[in-house]
Amino acid sequence: MGFLSDLKTIEYKHWVFAVIAFFGTVASGFLIIFQFRPEIIEKYDLVKIIFLSLGLTLPIAMTNSMYYYYRDGFTRDRYVHFGAAFALNVVVIYIPLLISYFFSLHFRWFLALVALLEFMFFAAARWFKQKTTAPQETQR
Repeated sequence: MGFLSDLKTIEYKHWVFAVIAFFGTVASGFLIIFQFRPEIIEKYDLVKIIFLSLGLTLPIAMTNSMYYYYRDGFTRDRYVHFGAAFALNVVVIYIPLLISYFFSLHFRWFLALVALLEFMFFAAARWFKQKTTAPQETQR
């Protein structure tokens, strides 16, 4: 059992989950640092940058995980659930990051845009939950 044989046994959903998790946490955190404090990248080594990136993005990822739990419960496979949470993390971070880049906004505006998107997704989840669980009429 070598390294290559272990790689052959990994299913495609594990690879997809790893890629989505990377772009949802490490890559998006690195882009946040690069956008607002590029001097930190030159100052610190790679391990510290990775931990800082995770520190910036994992609270948002856990919030998105709660969003999917509120919407669906844990009825799906855990890879689908957390993969969807990390994919939502990509959307919630990259869109405000692009807006901040194009309009030269400060970090506070970026945080406000992230909070606004999170609020919109939670409001949509509540609306979706109310639509799907409408009260049943009583029979007489």
